[in-house]
Amino acid sequence: GKGQFCKFLQECTSLETLCVPAELVPYNGLEAVAAAWRQKRGGAAPILTHLRIYGYGIYSQTSFGVAVECGRWFGNLETFAFSPKAYGSLDWSSLPAWSTFANLKHLRLGDLASWSHHATDDDLSEVLRVTLRCAPKLERLSVYHGEAHRTQEPLPDLPAGLRLPASITQLDLTEIYVRPGCIVEHSLKKLRVRIPNDTGIILTPDSDESDSDEYLGRCDKMVARLRNDPHLAGVTVERYFRPKDKIKKASAKPSGDAMSDSDDDDSDSD
Repeated sequence: GKGQFCKFLQECTSLETLCVPAELVPYNGLEAVAAAWRQKRGGAAPILTHLRIYGYGIYSQTSFGVAVECGRWFGNLETFAFSPKAYGSLDWSSLPAWSTFANLKHLRLGDLASWSHHATDDDLSEVLRVTLRCAPKLERLSVYHGEAHRTQEPLPDLPAGLRLPASITQLDLTEIYVRPGCIVEHSLKKLRVRIPNDTGIILTPDSDESDSDEYLGRCDKMVARLRNDPHLAGVTVERYFRPKDKIKKASAKPSGDAMSDSDDDDSDSD
């Protein structure tokens, strides 16, 4: 059970990488693990460097409860992946500020979509507002929206007039509309986008080749528009696909961290 697992973790003071389903590390349990590690290290921050929490879970009073505190609990984190997935509606109109991740280089957030609802434009804007302020050394931000199982709600747009911290050189976005001109201030070297699949085309291992061609064509048009955006001059803009997409030309290459696309499907499906 979750209680036993957290007690076991309290003894693992030399752990550097942890990938765990959310249901095994509730807020109180993970808080106790961090406190135990700090005590056994004489008050020094735990050495945990890479943390991924995935799947559905209950996070304190809000779906972001654990994420809000992880910077304070685990001061040496360099990569952090977290999904606020829930079964019901989303209420992100006023999110609390996150504690500072002093050494974080890669933040991977998502899927954002719940079982039955998509994030709104305002929801996405609020999520970006709190996350862009919490990590002064952040180099890569990955935001994966995902798609709800039962909804006709539209997928969100990236906020217009977005200003990214100068430290961020790579931005990954999936199931989020990215319009030319919406990113107005940045130091990006690479932008990877995955067009929202809202056309009814469902790509499976048995998909017809024409379905893949149509989807690829839509993706190419989106990428082409972004490559012509003067605000993104000098940025490498790439289309990005998850392994579930049947794309022959796509390949996944290791990126050198614990959340690289080579060992991660970028999805928190159960």
